[in-house]
Formats: sequence, C-alpha cells, structure tokens
Amino acid sequence: MTGAELRKLRKEANITQNDIAKLMGTTYQTISKYEGEKGVPPNKMAFVTKFYQELEKHIEESDFVFEGRSEYQKIEKKSNEDIIHLIFSEIKEVRKENKQLNESIAQIKEDNSNERKMNDLLRKQLQLAINVLKNLDLELNEREKSTSAKQNISKIK
Repeated sequence: MTGAELRKLRKEANITQNDIAKLMGTTYQTISKYEGEKGVPPNKMAFVTKFYQELEKHIEESDFVFEGRSEYQKIEKKSNEDIIHLIFSEIKEVRKENKQLNESIAQIKEDNSNERKMNDLLRKQLQLAINVLKNLDLELNEREKSTSAKQNISKIK
C-alpha cells in the first residue's frame, strides 16, 4: 500500500492527519511522512491494519451521510474487498522481502563458511611452512656441527 493510497482513504473518510494520528497513537508528522512516501513504517503490515481499523471506527462513529442504504452497502462491501486485496498484496510483498532476506542470509553464511575454510587451509599451509623451516634450520645446525668437527679433526692431525 502506497502513501498516496493511505492519503486517499483518509481524505475519503474526511479525517485529518492529526485525527488519524491520535486514533493510532502516533503523531501527525508520522502520518504525513508515510503519506508523502518519505518513510516506511517499521512494521508496515501492522501499521496498515491499524490504519484501516481506525478509519473504519471513525466512519462508523462519524455523521457520514450516504445516499441510500443499498449504495452504502455497495461502498462498504467494495471497501472491505479492497482492504482484503490490499492486505493480501502486502502479505505477498512481505513474503517476497522475507525470501530475499533469507537468500541473503544464506549467501552470507555460505561466504562465511568458505572464508573459514580458506583461513583453515592458510593456517595449515603456514604451519607446514614453519615446520619445513624448522627442519631446514635443524639440518643446517647439524651440518655446521659436522663441518666444525671435521675441521677440528683436521687441525688435530
């Protein structure tokens, strides 16, 4: 549901932003922001549902005059059908957003898993390189000792 649709419904019900804000327990600035599409309610579905409920209460309590009972029933029935359609549309949109979020989370988890695997592999390679260097160092020390011993033996002879 767009902000323009909210504004249209509110104006059709002949209610001000301030009045609907009071009924909903918010400020007129919040209603203005959503109607002007300068923001989205944190829980859009709950906001839209409460908006409709408060408008419906206002219409029932106000002195609206409709031309003929049958005309009123047609308007009321159409409004309810529209409301249901809008609610289902919002549910579909929320489900789509949830699916996208779940896919993003799955991708992040996969990326993190791949990164952990890569880090483990790099740690193993580093440890292997350290072990090779230690072995080379030991071998060099042994050769130095062996060379020193041979030189000492040569001097003695």
